[in-house]
Amino acid sequence: TQTLLEDNYDDPLFPNLQMAFTIACLLMIAGCEDPTPKEGQITPPAPEVSAEKEIPASKPDVASAEQIPEVKADKKEAPGPKESEYPYLHVYREGEKLVIEGALKSNGQIEQMGRELETYFAKLEVENHLTKDPYRHAVGWGNRIGDAVLFDYFTVVEDPDLEYKEGVVTLKGTVKNSRDHRQITEKAIAGFSGVWTSDLVNEIKVAK
Repeated sequence: TQTLLEDNYDDPLFPNLQMAFTIACLLMIAGCEDPTPKEGQITPPAPEVSAEKEIPASKPDVASAEQIPEVKADKKEAPGPKESEYPYLHVYREGEKLVIEGALKSNGQIEQMGRELETYFAKLEVENHLTKDPYRHAVGWGNRIGDAVLFDYFTVVEDPDLEYKEGVVTLKGTVKNSRDHRQITEKAIAGFSGVWTSDLVNEIKVAK
């Protein structure tokens, strides 16, 4: 090595080569050093790595869950079929008018009753306010009371007023004698007889 350095001493690149050679030697010496710490040398302690504390999973609050009341949806019951009702009839005289009010199940009976009264009492104005209601009980007397009851009733009785309500027939007015009273009563009983007729209230008075 010494011969190589002496031979190149006059070379202009010699200083650079000498410096590179010196650095290489220093690196070789440093690599050969024993990494074991010498006696009396203090080795800094390695940083302590703390283990992460395990966080226990939260348990569901059973008590709170039990205290919450269960909400049940209200079940709405479907409405049942509408029940049938009694028919209603009210016939009365108001001055020169004959008024018919009420509700029947049969449209044919409504038309027939109005037509018969217009024929029997042509001199009076007949107002037929009967209406058809399919939820009324069907009654047979709707076909016959025009001839059987109403004609004589509104001919003989003064201030006549006849009503059928909730199965009860009510007669009002005034007659001249007891014979007319009896005949009108008997015709009303026969004319309104049927399953849906339960009673007859006779309030007809006999003139003195």
